[in-house]
Amino acid sequence: MRDYETVFVLHPSYEDKEVEAEIQAVSDLITASGGTLLDIERWGRRRLAYEIHRAHEGIYTLIRYQSEAPVLKEIERRFRLNERMLRHMTVLSEGPLPPPRTEGRDEHPGRETEGGEIPSHEFETRGERALIEPAPPENTNPAGGADGPSL
Repeated sequence: MRDYETVFVLHPSYEDKEVEAEIQAVSDLITASGGTLLDIERWGRRRLAYEIHRAHEGIYTLIRYQSEAPVLKEIERRFRLNERMLRHMTVLSEGPLPPPRTEGRDEHPGRETEGGEIPSHEFETRGERALIEPAPPENTNPAGGADGPSL
């Protein structure tokens, strides 16, 4: 079994009991297929970034669960058949979210410059440290000689 997260956005015309019925139907589908519900977060009504089917708001819900892959196809089919489902997305869960950073906490100890900044040639990518070579100093003499052009 793998961990999944499914977010779906329902049309704002849904009543509270209809939203709960939709959440319960998806939950029942997951548990009936041998999956396990981990968490359900009801994010409530939120403004959409752009209009979808003449709606400017949507009712957001996040469900975290463990299940086998065939369950995803059935959830997807259910969502596509629902005309008032604005958007949905399922992703593999990468585990719990890291704790939020606190203000003033040093993010990169031991790599500071004199002013307490991280050098501009270092950065993090996907958990791996990458080093960017700084550009060579520009040659101020276009002729290439140290004392100037040879005559």
